[in-house]
Amino acid sequence: MINNIMKQTIRNFLVWILARPFFYGFNVKLYILVLQENAKNNKYTALNLGCGKSKSKLELYDYENKDGSSHASLYRGAINELRQCNSVSHIVDIIDIDSFISEQNIQKVSLLKIDVEGNEYSVFEGLKEALKKGIIEIIHFEFNEMNIFSRTFFKDFYDLLEDYQLFRMLPNHLLLLDTYSPIFCEIFAYQNIVAVYKNYRLNL
Repeated sequence: MINNIMKQTIRNFLVWILARPFFYGFNVKLYILVLQENAKNNKYTALNLGCGKSKSKLELYDYENKDGSSHASLYRGAINELRQCNSVSHIVDIIDIDSFISEQNIQKVSLLKIDVEGNEYSVFEGLKEALKKGIIEIIHFEFNEMNIFSRTFFKDFYDLLEDYQLFRMLPNHLLLLDTYSPIFCEIFAYQNIVAVYKNYRLNL
């Protein structure tokens, strides 16, 4: 069941909050071209915002010759160094999820999908209250080569998510990461991680 939920989430790039799905998309061109129409057709709310540690305005980098891609990142190196391409940048509005949850009076988040090209830890820093209160039941995020540019280790996530069980998504099952090991965990490539709140009953 959980794998089917995750696959559906990956396909649609949705953040499901209770019965109300929200998508945070801070790439302006992608938002205008895709999200508004998709949101209307699939009955969710699309917000032209990015998520991070706190409310701010930051620079978003994308391909110079393919602006509006799904690889846009707050880290210039993700485009210029990792993908060896010239970049362009845009100033984007950033919010923290704790404030959004409070403003929207959200009591429970069933599933939170985070795919922000290296900015994952900053997003987690912006939802510490939600993590502490156990509002979020399941979180799906990536850990890969992008984290080199944000200078975050898997250990940072492991320590922050102390009230969650961590799993690595594999093709046919979830692998429990119950003990931190640098050799086993600090893999800067293609890791999809699922964090499940300790009081949530997971049926695998």
